[in-house]
Amino acid sequence: MNNYTVVFSSDDNYIVPTYVAIHSLLYHARRNDCYDVYVLAPGNLMDSSKDTISSIEKEFTNLKIHFINLGDAFSSSSLFLDHTSIPTMYRLLLPSLLPDCDKCLYLDGDILVTGDMSELFDIDMEGYYVGGVRDIEADICIKKFDYDCTPPDCENYINAGLLLMNLRLMREDGIEQKFMEYAGKKLMFADQDIVNIVCHGKIRFLELKFNTIVKYTFVNYKQKHYSSYITDKYPIQEIYDAIDHPVMIHYAQAIKPWQCRYVYKGEKWYRYIKKNVPDNIYREHILPYIKKYDDVDTIKRRIFLRWILYKLGIFRLVLNKQHRL
Repeated sequence: MNNYTVVFSSDDNYIVPTYVAIHSLLYHARRNDCYDVYVLAPGNLMDSSKDTISSIEKEFTNLKIHFINLGDAFSSSSLFLDHTSIPTMYRLLLPSLLPDCDKCLYLDGDILVTGDMSELFDIDMEGYYVGGVRDIEADICIKKFDYDCTPPDCENYINAGLLLMNLRLMREDGIEQKFMEYAGKKLMFADQDIVNIVCHGKIRFLELKFNTIVKYTFVNYKQKHYSSYITDKYPIQEIYDAIDHPVMIHYAQAIKPWQCRYVYKGEKWYRYIKKNVPDNIYREHILPYIKKYDDVDTIKRRIFLRWILYKLGIFRLVLNKQHRL
């Protein structure tokens, strides 16, 4: 029997996506593996939100959920992106929040686990602070942003939606204190930038399938002639593995599947909640949450049109042309 530690951050506004993320993690886990799931939350998290998350324990006997109250930590932090929130900063405190834990997996709430995550814990992290999947589009924003410190290295930049964290080494080298030195800086991607700046040189790059980011159009179909900036970071077979057998789908974009089902891979999120989430949770919590976003604005109409073109194969032809060498 193996014991794994997985961490999420959430507030009341993000409880439903976090519920789905945790549920999908346990649904695809081996039943003889035990999971300690920690939810980092602000001090004002409602009891009803805790009850919603804790209800997952009734379905999976190999799960134990713990809440860690972060009070008003980082409440004075400035976030540049509208679709990020203060709890995203909480992961920076994990070395001290989990003093008896040597290694943990941190996951964002805007994900859907589609495979067994235990394989990650077998990865050797000796000499590395964190493991993550390369983010090859962040440089577009980073290079245009006016940092008040040395910006992160775009060539070796990872997405923080999935972080395999060597907490033992981070404690030994005082990494949390170095994180805090950047907490008040002007940053494009908040804690994600901080992780990349502080951990630079000691980041282990993981396969794309562990964090299949849907904002990348190339993960939605197979194309033999990808541009070199893609294949320099992801070998063709690694892309194909992420397409055919993703372990985790990450909705790392401003519009999420619960806001508009026509985002890339959004139908998988909907299919999962309808098939696997208990009916009472679906009716009482998830459905009302989704209905809050029923109004259709210009962005959603554009996404819907792109989804139609993709299904018809037209959008795919456009992308093929864009990615040819």
